[in-house]
Amino acid sequence: MRQARQWLDPADDDEPIVVVNAKIMLDLDLGAVLAHHREHDAEATMVLRPDPNAERWGSLRLGSDSRVVELLKLRHPSAATVEPGPHLMFTGVHIVQPRFLDRIPLEGEQCVIRTAYRSLFDEGKGLHGYVHPGYWFEHSTPQRYLQGVSNVLAGKAALAHAPGPVAGVHPSAVLAPTATVVPPNSIAEGVRVEANATVGPFAQLGAGAVIREGVTVRDAVVWDGVTVDSDLRNAVLPETGADPITGE
Repeated sequence: MRQARQWLDPADDDEPIVVVNAKIMLDLDLGAVLAHHREHDAEATMVLRPDPNAERWGSLRLGSDSRVVELLKLRHPSAATVEPGPHLMFTGVHIVQPRFLDRIPLEGEQCVIRTAYRSLFDEGKGLHGYVHPGYWFEHSTPQRYLQGVSNVLAGKAALAHAPGPVAGVHPSAVLAPTATVVPPNSIAEGVRVEANATVGPFAQLGAGAVIREGVTVRDAVVWDGVTVDSDLRNAVLPETGADPITGE
């Protein structure tokens, strides 16, 4: 984030920047978050979520005006008499003003929470939170990636902004008459499932994937253009002939 500062047009120094961690999937009304950010004239707005393990992972708490009053287990002195809300967890989505990036050191410790956010928190103003009540899941391990795909196929994630259908069989997919498809699945365009193969439940097949005769694929993800020659369970297959990345 700090390195990106030099590429921003000074003419846009009043325009908020949306930052999203790459390993998450969520169904967020970004327009509502931006409106909240502008309404409070915030320098930074953290999108937060309720989580029963929030304290374990480093929780935040908000005051009644949405200001962050507790960060890194520290209560701001100005909120000493304020009864904060419940413990919340940072989603990895934030809205920041360009000047906020200047708070991140060019060298040394660069954790945005422990540098920029701590600096803004200590000032006692400009740091707000927005509570996201909807779907959120992070995919930091193969097992969590597979679980996230299963969540989507099971309909647990609304994903109103998905670029296309998140489940079902694309009309261009070719399924042999003796192939078995057990939903829920996502079978993309150009997929070929050969005779006596079984797909599903909870299989996601990328565009152009091929499931060879008699092979079973379930609780698994097959990336675009990959051919599956042997049974695949609880694993990700990123390329033809590669060793499956298991979720165990």
